Amino acid sequence: MVCLLFYCPFYCRSLFLSGCVIPGGGAFEIVAHQALTQYKEQVKGRARLGVQAFAEALLIIPKAIAQNAGHDQQETIVKLQHEYATSKIPVGIDVTTGLFSARN
Repeated sequence: MVCLLFYCPFYCRSLFLSGCVIPGGGAFEIVAHQALTQYKEQVKGRARLGVQAFAEALLIIPKAIAQNAGHDQQETIVKLQHEYATSKIPVGIDVTTGLFSARN
């Protein structure tokens, strides 16, 4: 436990300086959902339903984050998807403010 407390600030500093921090809650899931939705058009047959089901299942995570933070699930997902579709910058929800966060 002592090692964890000692090294944690160094690891956090390295992550922020390297830019390898995922922006906001649910950012990965929104990007993956978008990519799978596009990929679904290339898939034929029953496999297409599997890709669609997996893409929809990924949205459970940002919905849960929004609900736990006290925000409307559907409104949050729609805004996240729209923001990513227009800017192509991964965005996630900041649970403290309800606004969207992106890491440049």
